[in-house]
Amino acid sequence: MQGQEREVVLVSLATASATFAETLADFYFQPQRLNVTITRSRTKLIIIGSSNVLRAEPADPELAGHVALFREFIETCTTVKAMEPKRLPEA
Repeated sequence: MQGQEREVVLVSLATASATFAETLADFYFQPQRLNVTITRSRTKLIIIGSSNVLRAEPADPELAGHVALFREFIETCTTVKAMEPKRLPEA
């Protein structure tokens, strides 16, 4: 994506484990990566993710700061809450 723009950018950041997100913190939460991600959409940026990503608490103070920046960014965005999964009728 670097250097390219699109009308809509869809980003997926999901995990079932905050601990797993901590192990990927240097990748997920790099300010440069976030900057590239959020500045490439022309009209709409959609971030799909799990609240577990935002629960990451890396031990490294620099990475913890990056996670805090990401949380702050998400708090400024319009958030659509998750819907309960719809059960399919049994056959």
